Amino acid sequence: SIFQFWHASGKVRAFGLGGPNVADLIIGGLIISYSFYLFVPLPKKRLTYGLIFLLLLGGLFVTQTRGAMISFGLVYLLLSFIALKKAGSVGFLFSKQRVLVSLSLVLLVIAVLFLSYPELLKRVHHGLYYLPGRYVETTEIRLYLWSLAVKSFLHNPVLGIGLGQFYNLSQVFPELRFSPLVFYIYGLDPHNIVLYYLSSAGILGILALFYFFFSALKIGWAKFKLSLTPQDTSITFALLGIVLFVFVSSFYAGEWFYR
Repeated sequence: SIFQFWHASGKVRAFGLGGPNVADLIIGGLIISYSFYLFVPLPKKRLTYGLIFLLLLGGLFVTQTRGAMISFGLVYLLLSFIALKKAGSVGFLFSKQRVLVSLSLVLLVIAVLFLSYPELLKRVHHGLYYLPGRYVETTEIRLYLWSLAVKSFLHNPVLGIGLGQFYNLSQVFPELRFSPLVFYIYGLDPHNIVLYYLSSAGILGILALFYFFFSALKIGWAKFKLSLTPQDTSITFALLGIVLFVFVSSFYAGEWFYR
């Protein structure tokens, strides 16, 4: 599926026949393979996970999914910092050299991709939707959705407008029917989990969401800190990374939540 995706130059973002967004699956695979590359003691297995990591990284860039790339970049740097701190406290698990080698290879792969496929560099920073008479940058649509979410929150800040009601905003705010962008927002959420809960469930909803997030992060961090063997650490580090990805991406993405 990844090679088929590369061959299509990222024009189709679905994975296999099921159709889930390939970036949603690649991020989890990247974090898991990175964790096992760092903590698995056997060199041959580390080489295998390292190659998987680089292949998935190339696939992620081919998707040109900006939110996923930003989220993974932030989480990858944060995980690398955490791994270096772990190596300092429990030096027998792995060497700091693995983190530095990984960082170097990531930069090398990105450079090779952009030099080999210059079209990636031209298209990765934007996406376009066609509206009659003009092209609209997808960032414009996303900002429009975010502004509507804030407007919905202000309409009822305590309880919000109700779960699922964002899809029917033209009934809540009839003036939206005159917007040239309204055709492209039907059936969409705000593409931002935090703003979705803020608009749909108000202050009470966002407090519940953050309680869930910080509880998951607290558990993930505690399990990682208690891991004393390479086998345990490879698993708890991967789980912590995935929870971090979900948390970070919630501030400007949303698709993973219902996929």
